[in-house]
Amino acid sequence: MFKTKRTVTLLVLTLFVLGIALSGCGGGAKPQAEGKPAEDKPVTGGTYIRSTIGDAVTLNPILTTDTASSDVTSLVFSALIKFDDKLNVLPDLATKWTTSPDGKVWTFELRKDVKWQDGKPFTAKDVKFTFESILHPGYTGVRASNYQKLLGATEYQKALAALQKDKKDGKIKDDEYNKKSLELFEQWKSKGAIKIIDDYKVEFTLSEPYAPFLTQSLGMRIIPEHLLKDVQGAAMKDAPFNRAPIGTGPYKFKEWKKGELIVVEANSDYFGGRPNIDQVVFKVIPDQNTTMVALETGEVDMASITPEMFDHFKKDVKSVKLYEYGTFGYTYMGYNLKNPLFQDKAVRQAFAHAVPRQEIVDKILLGHGQIANSHGSPYRWDFNPNVKTYKYDKELAKKMLDEAGWKVGPDGIRTKDGKKFSFTLSFNQGNKTREQSAVIIQQALKDIGIDVKTESVEWNTYLQRLDEGKLEAYILGWSLGFDPDSWVIWNTKGAFNDMGYSNPEVDRLLDEGRVTMDQNKRAEIYKKVQELLAEDQPYMFLFFGNAIVGLNTKLHGPINGTPAGIHWNFEKWWIPKDLQAQKTK
Repeated sequence: MFKTKRTVTLLVLTLFVLGIALSGCGGGAKPQAEGKPAEDKPVTGGTYIRSTIGDAVTLNPILTTDTASSDVTSLVFSALIKFDDKLNVLPDLATKWTTSPDGKVWTFELRKDVKWQDGKPFTAKDVKFTFESILHPGYTGVRASNYQKLLGATEYQKALAALQKDKKDGKIKDDEYNKKSLELFEQWKSKGAIKIIDDYKVEFTLSEPYAPFLTQSLGMRIIPEHLLKDVQGAAMKDAPFNRAPIGTGPYKFKEWKKGELIVVEANSDYFGGRPNIDQVVFKVIPDQNTTMVALETGEVDMASITPEMFDHFKKDVKSVKLYEYGTFGYTYMGYNLKNPLFQDKAVRQAFAHAVPRQEIVDKILLGHGQIANSHGSPYRWDFNPNVKTYKYDKELAKKMLDEAGWKVGPDGIRTKDGKKFSFTLSFNQGNKTREQSAVIIQQALKDIGIDVKTESVEWNTYLQRLDEGKLEAYILGWSLGFDPDSWVIWNTKGAFNDMGYSNPEVDRLLDEGRVTMDQNKRAEIYKKVQELLAEDQPYMFLFFGNAIVGLNTKLHGPINGTPAGIHWNFEKWWIPKDLQAQKTK
């Protein structure tokens, strides 16, 4: 599973591809098997069963921190904007927007024909409420840093942080903190950073130009003010709404059986037109092999295909059509940089030389991908193909460790100052690609005198332990946003900076990238960031893997996988009448 940060990522970093999906670069959409010829005219009806390797955590979009949750909320809720398959920004709840010449004021005109799924009208109040909720002092999510450029937000958040420190240090009690923090919140709101012009026009004012504002900040899905205004703040985390949401999207929530499935049904009043498929079921199957068996037998209609099963599905499974495409993602081995074992850059560089990453691509991905050398995607305009690379060289790795003071002991394990170089490498349960990668990494590091134990951890437990800093090293992946701003990942203060990375030059560049409006200049900034990350190796960047998705051939429509995913236009898919018999299992 790729992270969007939960209390780990980035929705609007937008979002983690589920761990059953292989994310990365490849060609464009490549249908690999022919299904039944598409009918000329879409029809309504039928059920689409999607596999998911993990259950959702919450269905409140401002709190979602995992892909399983985000996949559901993307159908139930709408945002001001959306993206097409070419990653162009399109109106959604907004009809149009304008920006002031200085880049600080953004004005959005809203649709007047939108209703919440309980029949109440959608208005500018909902937009204002959504974004203010993320900056509420009791907000328990991780997205507040995406809105630091709103007028007065930086000063407000600094004052709030000082207040939190006073509380932690025992200088003020909870009641006083709650009172003062709400006063700070009201003071910030009074500055007019988010202003309602009328029921269908809203204005955002920034303290300075912020390049990712449209694509990163305003992609947030809007929540209903009339249902959540009484739980704005910490109480929102436990609101019943989070398990039975009401949105404005193409599908309405129907049912959630924890650990089993989530069901949504077509919204007949959807402003974009009723979707063709009646019902979508997100079925939890926490194992890739079981998922693929379920796809082959027709128990589910969608699953990610592992590379070793590619040929089987392509040649032998006529009921499944394959799509292979590139995405904004890579897989990496992360380090807890607070652990003294990993604090020496030379050690991390030695590991990069010691691990045969091309072998992982060839033997595990079976060529459906390529080595990753830094943070970025070949599909995005900021990609730097010329960063420092680490050729597989076991002897060089040994030499670098020797020079770093890690000497091989009598038992074959390197030691320094009496401490053995021994750690546990964790990966999420059910992800075979990561499990196999861990085995190769374990053996490669053993060959240079490093003792590595591996462990498989249930997904939610895995994320919790990561958040708490209890993982020594781990395999995860990033599904990146459409904008290259990665402040929340690599900045010293970033909410997604799980590894504890800090580089003042990277911090400076990331700050500069956020206020630079010229795309060519921004590209140079982020290319430099990629160079520094390749040098520092805060992660061992492993590989870009192609997404390989299998769909039941009963699914028809303009289906194609792109970096925007395969479900980017799902409302237009349909199932022919004679193939709609499949029911929820």
